[in-house]
Amino acid sequence: LLSAEHIATYVTPALRRLLSHAGGGYVHYCGRNDHLYKAVMAEPLCHGLNFGNPEKHDILAVLRDCAASGRLYQGALRRDEGESWDAYFERHLKASFDGRQIHALMEVSCRDETRQGISDAFDRAAERVMRSAV
Repeated sequence: LLSAEHIATYVTPALRRLLSHAGGGYVHYCGRNDHLYKAVMAEPLCHGLNFGNPEKHDILAVLRDCAASGRLYQGALRRDEGESWDAYFERHLKASFDGRQIHALMEVSCRDETRQGISDAFDRAAERVMRSAV
């Protein structure tokens, strides 16, 4: 991956030009590069991000950063072995909550027969998180 110096010299100006041309947008990248992450999070026209390898990041810290900066994280998030769907959703939604809204669009793959139960778990967790602001 690129160094902090190369990111500042090449990536940041190119990213700014592209996002300016489009009026803002989302950034996707694979792997982990803390310098790139900081550059992306510092770009005001970056409205959200997605990782090709979310498991390489401290995803709860990323979700908190998104909430604090008004950005949206979009993507799949790891579910711990044995973790209930309620606990999974609550853990991620709580980290992405800024006191007014949730800053995560979570992708979940499931079988048709489990979809309703997972959807219900999401609704319960989101309600608990949103209620915590009251």
